[in-house]
Amino acid sequence: MSATRETFLAKYCPSSFQDLVKPKDRDFSAIEDFLETPYLSHWLLHGNLGLGKSTTAFLMAQRVAGNTDHGSARSLSGNEINAGVLKEIQITAQYLPRGLFHVVVVDEADTIPGFFRTSLLKMTDPKDLNAPRNTIWIFTSNEEPEKALGEKLSSRVNRVRFSSQGIAEPAARWLMKIASLEGFNLPEAAAKNLVKETQNNLREALILLQRKCVKGKLARIDAESFAMQEAA
Repeated sequence: MSATRETFLAKYCPSSFQDLVKPKDRDFSAIEDFLETPYLSHWLLHGNLGLGKSTTAFLMAQRVAGNTDHGSARSLSGNEINAGVLKEIQITAQYLPRGLFHVVVVDEADTIPGFFRTSLLKMTDPKDLNAPRNTIWIFTSNEEPEKALGEKLSSRVNRVRFSSQGIAEPAARWLMKIASLEGFNLPEAAAKNLVKETQNNLREALILLQRKCVKGKLARIDAESFAMQEAA
């Protein structure tokens, strides 16, 4: 399918944890252990923009909730958390999940109204007899843990920091691979410039790459081959 008909963001969104662009030194051991053997737990994925926090949360939900298009998984923005939503989640928890657990993914957790953080404290408290025993909460935020969830709630979650440190080279290789799949040649230096220009924001780099492909800013691989044959 041509670049103009489907966004690269949709077309090349990672479909597995292994597909994520990440530096070797990023500590994902906790998530890897969780994906191998899921257990009742709550998570905060936090850090820089555009590094795959929401995608990782979706992949985690997919692993433990089964088909995330139905039943056992729910995705919300922090500012959508209210009394009615929390009540619905409690009611859902009364039913067996389709997968291993019910999962609630909350993006932009720092926008959760302060009053409802108290409710979430109760719903994630393992000592609270009314807290769901089959529901996993996965929060994402660009903010630091204490600002994202507050000191008490952030102390109850597994915290995984997403950092752009060490991401430049693997991100450049990722962009070069995508350009090649689309039939374009993206030199390594140009790929690194894309990453640098977007300040290591993978999402923005992918958008910029698509723009260059659509506008013909990159040489096509087949055109290069033809030019080489002509020169010979």
